[in-house]
Amino acid sequence: MKAPIDYSRQRVILSPSRAVLKKLLRKIYYFGRRSECPLCRSRVRTMLPFGFDFPVHAELKIVGAGLRPEAQCPVCKSLDRERLVYLYLRHKTELFKRPGSLLHIAPEPMLSNVIRNAPTIEYLSADINPGNVMVQMDVTAIQYPDRSFDCIICNHVLEHIVDDLKAMRELHRVLKPGGWAILQVPMSLTLEKTYEDLDITEPNEREKAFGRSDHVRNYGSDYKATPEQVWPHKRRKNLCRAQVVAIENTDRKL
Repeated sequence: MKAPIDYSRQRVILSPSRAVLKKLLRKIYYFGRRSECPLCRSRVRTMLPFGFDFPVHAELKIVGAGLRPEAQCPVCKSLDRERLVYLYLRHKTELFKRPGSLLHIAPEPMLSNVIRNAPTIEYLSADINPGNVMVQMDVTAIQYPDRSFDCIICNHVLEHIVDDLKAMRELHRVLKPGGWAILQVPMSLTLEKTYEDLDITEPNEREKAFGRSDHVRNYGSDYKATPEQVWPHKRRKNLCRAQVVAIENTDRKL
């Protein structure tokens, strides 16, 4: 006599995951032709607001921070800054065409998924907090040898780090000759000089001064030159209003 078929088990196997189902429902609910997310390819009638609304964001006209009215994709939850970086990578670099290694610090989930699944890329994700990353890493003391990576993405990290110059030096150290890094930060359109005050440590005071309880500075227009001061051999490839900074290591010594 044959054993009874466990149909409940089959239903569990065949049914989509809860996360996939939720994403599908969002895709249907928000469907429209006004916008398209380049990461999940969803066509939507609107993007969603995202960000923190503190007076300092408006006072200093900080790009890349504050409450943005159409920042988040309602389907995949990607943010404006990671979609911008993806488009930059796709249209301005050879990342998806040539083999290479990439270090992604504090990775954005959707951008990480796209890059990690690219067949040409040897991918490594890292963060100071272990969890949904491949390795734990302090960007001011990177545990990899010199000239380890062809590309580095480090988005909205430096404004959290007390010694950001040390972090930049470490990023330069592990970047291969001819490699490049994208160092994206929120930046004020009114400040000529970066403002920081390390004596401000209380979360509510940091929110007032910097717009986030875990930020330690507001970058000014001098940030454009900061990586060039820290990196001895470099060339800035691109700087756009939304603060995508690509620095190329032009040190060709073997």
